[in-house]
Amino acid sequence: IDRHLQRSRPLFEIDGLGEGPLHERVSRFVERRTRLFDAVRVIYRASRVRAANDPQVHRDLVATQQWLSDQTQQMFAPELRAMDEPTATDTERLIDLITQFDALEHLRHRCGLDRDETVAHLQRSLHRVLAHG
Repeated sequence: IDRHLQRSRPLFEIDGLGEGPLHERVSRFVERRTRLFDAVRVIYRASRVRAANDPQVHRDLVATQQWLSDQTQQMFAPELRAMDEPTATDTERLIDLITQFDALEHLRHRCGLDRDETVAHLQRSLHRVLAHG
């Protein structure tokens, strides 16, 4: 798991967090998050299984989820700052929920969406959530 994640580490980064027009940030964010998920999907599944019995894997999985949450908040900080506190908190949580690996796994595996359908769905969803805050 560690070796695979080290090889995939560059995919975790998104340049220009919070910079640029919203439409461009949504596209960049969804493309990068989907590409990352595609690269770590098998390892993610294995980590989820091992986390139940391995405290270190569990801690690593939680740390990755938190890192992804922080990245999401940074990417959409301009929109979140423009909202009142309760709305910003709810919006941030909803965006995090729909862009974590569990959600991507659900869309790909359970809903049967291919990569392009997943990207389009996430882009529409993020625009909808951010427009209505």
